[in-house]
Amino acid sequence: MVASYTVHATSPTTASIFDGDRAFCGHLFLNCGLPPSTHDSKFDVLILSESQDWAGVAIEGGLFKPSRPSIPMEEEDGLQEKLNIFWVMLIVWDGQIAERRGIGQVYQHSLESSLDPGPVWKEIVLG
Repeated sequence: MVASYTVHATSPTTASIFDGDRAFCGHLFLNCGLPPSTHDSKFDVLILSESQDWAGVAIEGGLFKPSRPSIPMEEEDGLQEKLNIFWVMLIVWDGQIAERRGIGQVYQHSLESSLDPGPVWKEIVLG
């Protein structure tokens, strides 16, 4: 599945993801930054898999703090919070070929408020 979001580079290697309501809904680790002309532009992300935890390095570095309520879940060592998020891959298009530009996470609920045309099923060829 592919969804579109506004991506705002926060450094050469990180970016924040915003939905159609301009609400923060995720983060990205960029391969090689974004071109200056695409700062705060619409990008496609591939939904890769579900996750229940933010990437540890992002939280430890203070880059991203989950702002949505979490769901408590039981674990062997006590109570842990479950976040409903997806792992995503940021892609840019070169004709019919997509190029991977980063990887990150978005809230699952953000699919409902992603940019037009909304989430769509699409066959992707990575190059």
